[in-house]
Amino acid sequence: GNYAPVFLVQQQVKQRGYDEVLCLDAASGETIEEAGASKFFVVYPNNTIVTPSLDSETILAGVTRASIIELAERECGCTVLEQRVTLSSIREGGCCEAFCCGTGVSITPVGSITVLEEETSLSSPSDKNDEDCTIQFGDGTTPGTLTQKLYKILLDLQTGVDEDLNKKYKDWIHVVEP
Repeated sequence: GNYAPVFLVQQQVKQRGYDEVLCLDAASGETIEEAGASKFFVVYPNNTIVTPSLDSETILAGVTRASIIELAERECGCTVLEQRVTLSSIREGGCCEAFCCGTGVSITPVGSITVLEEETSLSSPSDKNDEDCTIQFGDGTTPGTLTQKLYKILLDLQTGVDEDLNKKYKDWIHVVEP
């Protein structure tokens, strides 16, 4: 995929003291599509995970995304919904945790989301006045329980340390001989 268009925005966001940028759809500017070069997921207390749908055709499918969806359903008993995700649905919906995933980031917890108004200049760090527009997950620092569990499962599969998982997902594992 071509993630080059987000590099400048990521640099500007980091200058303001944030870790990552959430990319919204170009048509309405309301629907979350991805987080920089990774996929975005929100978790609800009822063991439901929601991730943006691929229907827009502007989101890359991703092997890690597909793996997380399958692991969440099969190993954690979650219901995973692929649908429209908006900032207001997160703010009002009672999400308890959020995370991003991708080949380079594995699973990365999201502590909070800060919403900048359109008039705010990303290139001007001195304009930072975002405290009233922050959505925090948990204590804002500690990864959520499900995020930690999925991270461990994925890491155990990637490193081959869990023999039961290795057997269960043997079709995912391809040994490359030198």
